Amino acid sequence: MSFFSKARGELSIIFDIGPKTIGAAIILEKDSEKPCVIWTYREPFVGEEPKEPRELFEAMLSTLKKINDIVQKDAMSELRMKGFSSRPELYYVLSSPWVDVEQKTITQVYDQPTIITQKVINDALDRERGSSESSGLVLVEKTITGLKLNGYHLKNPYGKKTTSLEISFTMTVSPKEILVRIEESVSAKRAHIRAFSTATYTALRELFGKKDFLSLVIEDSVTEVILARNNTLRLHTTLFSGSNALRDAVSKELGISFKEASSLVHLSFNNHIDKATMERVDAVVKKERERWWEELETSIQNTGEVISLPHIAFFVISDVGFVADMLKDQKVPESVIIHGALDPVIINSETLKNRIIFTDPSHTDVRLGLIALAIQTFSVSSGQ
Repeated sequence: MSFFSKARGELSIIFDIGPKTIGAAIILEKDSEKPCVIWTYREPFVGEEPKEPRELFEAMLSTLKKINDIVQKDAMSELRMKGFSSRPELYYVLSSPWVDVEQKTITQVYDQPTIITQKVINDALDRERGSSESSGLVLVEKTITGLKLNGYHLKNPYGKKTTSLEISFTMTVSPKEILVRIEESVSAKRAHIRAFSTATYTALRELFGKKDFLSLVIEDSVTEVILARNNTLRLHTTLFSGSNALRDAVSKELGISFKEASSLVHLSFNNHIDKATMERVDAVVKKERERWWEELETSIQNTGEVISLPHIAFFVISDVGFVADMLKDQKVPESVIIHGALDPVIINSETLKNRIIFTDPSHTDVRLGLIALAIQTFSVSSGQ
């Protein structure tokens, strides 16, 4: 039976442009009901061996063009035959290395006491945005993580007078060339651009209703970290260490190829290698685990504030063994404060099944499901 035989509602097309694969989905939204993923497709553009940045970029664009052709000629053609005539909303959802997260703090000093309004804050942020765009970067998203008036945090600063305003915020930016070439590949300019890490944050908050949590999207070469405290995004940063870090380190230490190291790491997670090799691999893993936690610790310290980690940590990753090893024995730096033992939750198809409908369960795609939920949440909250 066709996926589209009973489809009625508003449509969105999603392109999830990840670090090594591109996923596409057509989402059906019906008022406030669960988002329905009625069509999915995913294809890699890189194999086991790493590519040079320009080669990776061109491979991504070529795959994106191919997938867009499949979306338009196959999926959308069938939908039009079923009576859908309106133009669907289009979303590009980008992960590292196509976007970068910058944490910034700006300070405004006034000669006279100034009343803080939304316009005052927006004007300060717009000046910073102009600075980024002049350097060839395009702002994808920005989120305020803290406000200080005269050096003090205030939960509600609006309407208050101050002679000093300090704004802490994160900016997700992308080089203009990347966005222009993506638009050319899809032949569409009227699109919403989102970052996968913040889409995940929105979806997880909606799924679990937690005010405090840690979200870690672990890719091959990076980890996108988001820390939520009291329903506020307090930290959004990128650690330049991902699941491939272990494989790279084992490859160098044992003098073997990246592919052989990948296989060896997988076997070590399941205790399927000899004792001598296991000890060598364990030593490398321990060192990488410490480095990973040190990067997280440094990111927290760079905020200039004492931020403790909530005990709930959501992991979005296909390599569950990597997560198990990163959390092994809970040996985190002493300055990283955790309220109780860290409780890891792996986000998978079971997590999503009660909140998102996949018309074809055999094509469940966790990343696309999280994006679908985030888009619906954003649309409802903004009245779109």
